[in-house]
Amino acid sequence: LISGGATTFTAAASANGATGDCTITGGTLTNNALLDISNNLSMTAGTLTGTGNINVDGLVSLTNAAPAFNGNARTINVAGDWDETAAVFLAGTSEVIFDNNAPSLTATNSFYDFTVNGATGVTLNSAIVVTNNLTITAGTLDVGANNQITVGGNWNNSGGTFNENTGTVVFNNAGAILNNETFYDVNITVGARTCATGFTVSNNLVISGGSLTCNTAGTLTVSNALTLSGGDLTITNPVTLSVTNNFTINNALSTYSGTGNATITTGNLVISAGGATPTGTVTLTAGDMDISGGTNNFGGTVALNGADGDFLISGGATTFTAAASANGATGDCTITGGTLTNNALLDISNNL
Repeated sequence: LISGGATTFTAAASANGATGDCTITGGTLTNNALLDISNNLSMTAGTLTGTGNINVDGLVSLTNAAPAFNGNARTINVAGDWDETAAVFLAGTSEVIFDNNAPSLTATNSFYDFTVNGATGVTLNSAIVVTNNLTITAGTLDVGANNQITVGGNWNNSGGTFNENTGTVVFNNAGAILNNETFYDVNITVGARTCATGFTVSNNLVISGGSLTCNTAGTLTVSNALTLSGGDLTITNPVTLSVTNNFTINNALSTYSGTGNATITTGNLVISAGGATPTGTVTLTAGDMDISGGTNNFGGTVALNGADGDFLISGGATTFTAAASANGATGDCTITGGTLTNNALLDISNNL
């Protein structure tokens, strides 16, 4: 029970009883070796700092704005709930590891490294921000009532489960998606991001800044819409791109490129700014290629295979370096503006 003064543990300190707590209501506790708490860690005021690791077998309760829990560069293991209802935790370069069954998590401040390593995992009761790496080694990370997760570093699910529900994952700095994860909504806002094995977005992928490069293996699958609204997308063979609904490029800063093949199954390819310069094939199973702006150079074959898949050119400068075809019975090519340059066969099943 720490309520005042300045206390330092230079060697390991432990509360070993079944209900042994550490409660800080004032003063400063500095642990420079392991602080091992058999039950709960609670702070309503005061400071917890130091260089030693911390193990909490119960819950962590951080309330009121007065206390400061300094993560510094240490490892903090938590078996129970994390309940931070005021801005108390100062992550530093620490790693917080949730290592027991089904804790719930409410956070106000950000984490640095965040790891789920429990038998059943963690359920979010609030949005969380992880400024460095998010890792799932065992158990489940569940977004709960569709809470947003923001990650600045790597996403690494090496042995657990991610329940995305209808939540959004925001990537806001450089890093990698290291596994073939399934997300619901993804927004890439800043930084160069890579994916090693492809991944799936069951709703919308928005790249509003930075870049996404997939160049190792697998498929980037977007089950609804893909939008480049300020960032870049590169798909390099053997990776492929599969989009169900519209693939839209609508920002002058955005470019789609790469040697990987792309398929749009029901939607359109819509370009109003920026550009597309892929050298892989582009196949639209049902929709139109609708270009009103940008500078576009398609180095691989382009095939519109829908019954009424049309080339609609109303602006910009578009070049087909390889063959391009509108294969449907009523597939047209309609030019109302811009420039279309075909340097290989342009095959139109219906009207030009």
